[in-house]
Amino acid sequence: MADSFLGLDFKLIIAGAGGGLSIIYALKKPEAWELIAGLVVGGFTANYLTIPVSRVFPFSFVPADYILSIAFLVGIGGKWICKSGLEYWKSKTRYKRQ
Repeated sequence: MADSFLGLDFKLIIAGAGGGLSIIYALKKPEAWELIAGLVVGGFTANYLTIPVSRVFPFSFVPADYILSIAFLVGIGGKWICKSGLEYWKSKTRYKRQ
């Protein structure tokens, strides 16, 4: 997209941040740090992975101008994968917070 600055495409970041927030609200009542994490993870995941995902999986049924909806879905997926990875890592660590 032509409106990128330093590798950041703000339209993709906003769409991905919305996806990251939506999955947090779907899972539980979020805390403040989880909202910020949803914004950051969803936004940056969408910024850097939307274009490669749209090239790997050619969405023949979706016109090219629907790239923001793909960014929203990538933001959901990125936040869900990050959350699952953190829960797995916490379960495998020896130190448990009390």
